[in-house]
Amino acid sequence: MEKQDLYRLTNGLCRGCPVCDGLLCAGELPGWGGIDGGSRFAANVRSWNEIAVKPAAEFPAVAFAPVTGAVQNLGLSEEAPFYFAAAESAKAAGIGFCIGDGFPDIKLESGIAAAERFELKADVFIKPYPDRQWLERAERAASIAGFIGIDIDSWQIATMAGQTVMERKTAAQLKTLKKSIKSPFVIKGICDRETAALLEEVRPDAAVISNHGGRVASPPEGTAFLLQRFASAVRKQSGAVWVDGGLRTGVHLKKAAALGAERVLIGRPFIQAVIINGRDGVRTALQTDYGFSNF
Repeated sequence: MEKQDLYRLTNGLCRGCPVCDGLLCAGELPGWGGIDGGSRFAANVRSWNEIAVKPAAEFPAVAFAPVTGAVQNLGLSEEAPFYFAAAESAKAAGIGFCIGDGFPDIKLESGIAAAERFELKADVFIKPYPDRQWLERAERAASIAGFIGIDIDSWQIATMAGQTVMERKTAAQLKTLKKSIKSPFVIKGICDRETAALLEEVRPDAAVISNHGGRVASPPEGTAFLLQRFASAVRKQSGAVWVDGGLRTGVHLKKAAALGAERVLIGRPFIQAVIINGRDGVRTALQTDYGFSNF
């Protein structure tokens, strides 16, 4: 199968564009698109082409970004099978694997089950529920977790509006969550001065510069420029700098490394690859789209 098959495979939600740039799915949430007419999604992709930085010589570490909503957002017929396919494909390619959560609980439970089946340590990103609920979910995922993180930007995400209660977390709350778990703690959603300021007090083990793939309110510039702006401060105040959003080529990945990212998370391109090619999807995408050859 090829990219043009994605329209049929996703019930029309993904158009299978040659470059996944957010233009044809603009504003489609639920779906593959981004908010504000897809402007931030498109800015993410565009920023990696526009930013003037010499690419690093080596690739950063790569992981499959946390993804949920196989039916709601991706247009697939069932929820659970996608997570198993994604975990198997990430393992076959030898990259990191992340899982997310959402409503209903089958999203988190399927990710955990997939990591268990393929004996993976997954980095788990949990939405900013009230603290007790967040900790219950972190405990449920602890046995398969590498890092356990929180999507601090998801308190306002449109695809979960009205379905459950989420909070805009304070630094004090984040410190409490960090102290309450045994796994390394990561904060995802650093995109402006306010979110970056949280790191100085919380001191997480890693922080992800991200605007949730252009799906939450954030500054208008793309993630390459956000990484350029905040990488130095993030490195001083956390254990590692990660980034996601709009990375579509090997040059993009090496630009991310040059700007200070030790790890990149890739979402939509790997999702497409798994839907098309299953177990071999991520490996094929890394070879054909990103220029990897060391398999």
